[in-house]
Amino acid sequence: MNGTCGTCGTCGAAIRAEYHLCHDHTVPMEQHLNDLPDIIAELRTTMARQDAGADSLGGGSTTAQPAINLDALDAYEQLRAVIIGWAVALQGRSFYFITTTEEAGAYLLANMDLVRRQYWAPDLAVELAAAVRRAVTTTDRAANKISLGECGNVFEGVTCTDTMTAVVGEAYGRCRTCGATVNVHDHQRALIDAAWGVRDTLPAILRALKKSGHGSIPLDRAEKWVERGKLAPVIPFLRRYTARDVLATYEQTPMGKRVMETRKAKAERNTTLSHAA
Repeated sequence: MNGTCGTCGTCGAAIRAEYHLCHDHTVPMEQHLNDLPDIIAELRTTMARQDAGADSLGGGSTTAQPAINLDALDAYEQLRAVIIGWAVALQGRSFYFITTTEEAGAYLLANMDLVRRQYWAPDLAVELAAAVRRAVTTTDRAANKISLGECGNVFEGVTCTDTMTAVVGEAYGRCRTCGATVNVHDHQRALIDAAWGVRDTLPAILRALKKSGHGSIPLDRAEKWVERGKLAPVIPFLRRYTARDVLATYEQTPMGKRVMETRKAKAERNTTLSHAA
């Protein structure tokens, strides 16, 4: 059956009968799995040091044993249990013995259409979100914020040079120093028009897009766009690209479209709520 006669197990939205998870709850799961290697790397870094305010072992000891952050260790074990557990449910018991957490996450991401057809897909979405939220809270990783560039607000003749930031999905961003606010969508478009024509290598552009929160795109995926003629370098012999072209190509992919639609919907809802308030 291909009709819309099923419901999402998370929110109850109407979806195709063969699925158990709607696209609005699939996109965050895809993003979490795509970010998994970085999340785990941050957890391992935190585990290896004694952070202030966190329970730890080894700190201050006269032995050679390194400090271990127990909060980060617990967060990692929770994340590993979720990823490996559901990868085993999808692929088979042998998966537990032959792979890393990162590889199991990549397997789930590559088979997302199959995951959505499983009756337990809503459980995976909830458990993964909780595990990632705990991991992000445990580390110093500000995954929920994007950079909007230098503030530039002029107050009493002085230009503010601090960074304007916004929470993902919010309609407005704010400077943490002077308090100036901007419309996120309009400001991002202005940034693209003003600066995103800068030419650079593909890895450098992808790192910049990810760091700023505008998109997390694997290098091998972007290279396939180049091979298929979907993304062309502006300086072919130097293999230089622009962030504007890379982001535009990403927004034409199925996942990119879903991410953009979800962000737009969230921003519109937040704008409506802020006006109502």
